[in-house]
Amino acid sequence: MAAPTSGSRRIAGTEVPITGSDKVRWIDLTVPSSPSAAPASPADPFVSVPPRAASGCHVVSSGGESQRYLAWRIHEEHQNVLEVIELCASKEFPSSGLRLVFQEALCPFAFMCETEGARRGESVYLLYVLTISGVALLCNLRSPFSYVSGSILSQNDVLEFSLQTHTQSANVTAVQAKPGCLVIGRQDGSICCYSLGKLAPSSPGFSNELRDDAGIGRLWTLVSRTKALGPVQDIDTATVNERELLFALHLDGSLRVWDISSHTKLVNYNVHSNDFEGQPSRVWVGEADDDQELISLAVLHQGTMVPACDRVVVYGFSFGAGERFLLSPEPLVSAIPLLEGKLVDLKISTEKLWILKEVGPMLYEIVQYDSDGEEICSYVLQEDAISEQMFQSSESALDDLVWTADSVFSSKKEHSFSFISSMFLRRLLQPGVNHCSALRETLLEYKRFLSDSEFQSLTTSGLRKEILSIIELEGSSQSASSTAYHWKKFSARYLHKWCGNNRPYGLFLDMNREVFGLVRKGSFSLFRCLEGVEQLIYGMFLF
Repeated sequence: MAAPTSGSRRIAGTEVPITGSDKVRWIDLTVPSSPSAAPASPADPFVSVPPRAASGCHVVSSGGESQRYLAWRIHEEHQNVLEVIELCASKEFPSSGLRLVFQEALCPFAFMCETEGARRGESVYLLYVLTISGVALLCNLRSPFSYVSGSILSQNDVLEFSLQTHTQSANVTAVQAKPGCLVIGRQDGSICCYSLGKLAPSSPGFSNELRDDAGIGRLWTLVSRTKALGPVQDIDTATVNERELLFALHLDGSLRVWDISSHTKLVNYNVHSNDFEGQPSRVWVGEADDDQELISLAVLHQGTMVPACDRVVVYGFSFGAGERFLLSPEPLVSAIPLLEGKLVDLKISTEKLWILKEVGPMLYEIVQYDSDGEEICSYVLQEDAISEQMFQSSESALDDLVWTADSVFSSKKEHSFSFISSMFLRRLLQPGVNHCSALRETLLEYKRFLSDSEFQSLTTSGLRKEILSIIELEGSSQSASSTAYHWKKFSARYLHKWCGNNRPYGLFLDMNREVFGLVRKGSFSLFRCLEGVEQLIYGMFLF
């Protein structure tokens, strides 16, 4: 992958909100825990996985045209709660989702997949999570989540295993899972695989530590002064040539690739060998390209100098498809400086890289790097579109609106008020802009106290009256400019609330069906490519 050049950016696409994704009715389901499980203190957790995108999306394999996805997210303010939505490409967004309430906080990780069996004709999903005290839980969930809100998940549908009962006592710093297997990395550099959901915890072979040595070599290591590996920073998995591989990144720069089934090490590569400044902290692995016999992965190097500059380094490992499976010991390497902002999430394929960045308070951007043309592309996010819709981005657009109102209704101020108000209201209440929680919180700031039931019962006409009464009380009916000023002030408050309720959590990607989307705090959305005319509207390039 060639290093992209800095310069102009082409707009690749625009975000499209999924209608109804902000109005989900949540079914609360409590997940029981055994009495012996001792919750950890948030100040001193046994599991200290660093903060990361607390959301994800699993593609459910299906033979027909209708593709299904399992999307999940964990909110920062409720770390013991995990929300799950089942999406179907051929159906409307579901009206209800499952909200799982655990007994203690979870680390920012979850893995969902579909089990091969079925129960009473219903699909059963497997959910892997890990609490901060080190309890791994495997939950069996029915679809389409036919539970009664406020109920408790059956103890028979929950399997838990405490990592603190294992002989290894170092804190957990990384976690990953695949069907029937939970993998954890520890502070002391060790990695262990648990056959959770495949074998009973008391069965032989339930846990396997991935080690360089075996037999007499292992004994020699115990008494020698061999340098220990650094703490495990991150773990990811991928299927390459029908083999389940594990990619482990250590703090000292070691990138190790393991064959999970045989517990053998395939590659030991040091990411510091390329003299990239910064501390390696995250790794993302893309899907293998069997035609090119190449698999790409990305490593985040967090800058330690002042001023700090984070960079993403992309490694392309070639592999052989013969009986003797081999990964190239020396990958192709390229670096992408982030220049500004904090990386939130990343997706990678053999041809493209997508990065979600936070570049300021409630200000985000998605950048796509194309390996072929060394091209940088951007996506138009909803924040940008809503800001433009509500006259927050351009003073000239609002001035034009005031000038039009003054010209047409020069002698009738009430008509001018109605004209400007109808313009703002139409834009505010349109799908994609109107967000229930954000609008209710904005009304509360103006002392319009409405209960949940009262707000939900408001018709569109009733909602318009509530908002108009606020603008009228502000004394905006004196002139067109006064009306526009108070509407802009109201819209600015609303945009702030919208951004707070819809903070981007993470990206989801289905390369096979070219589905690219975004999991937000209060909604879900997809991205679509811009048409030729839209390129002219948005501008062909961003600088």
